[in-house]
Amino acid sequence: MVARFRQFLSGVDPAAAQQTIATGFVPLNQTIPGFVSSFGSVDPATGAALYRGVFADKVGAHESNRVAAQWLESNGHEFFNGEPTVYEGVIDHDVVATA
Repeated sequence: MVARFRQFLSGVDPAAAQQTIATGFVPLNQTIPGFVSSFGSVDPATGAALYRGVFADKVGAHESNRVAAQWLESNGHEFFNGEPTVYEGVIDHDVVATA
């Protein structure tokens, strides 16, 4: 699993940026071998955002980070303040709660 914590720049509309990410980056992310799922969440009051991707292995998680950075740069998207805080780890199924 990979999680990227981001902060939207002042003046950026998070809803519009989320739509651009959903239609531009997410389809690329879904083509990465081992892709399982992804989601993004943003607090519109603060601009704090979390993007999470689940992959079958660490290689997919690393590739997702590379593709995300390249997509933002290649398309001239300047949505975020600075670099993301990135967390990568293994999902422990013994501690996952389901409803």
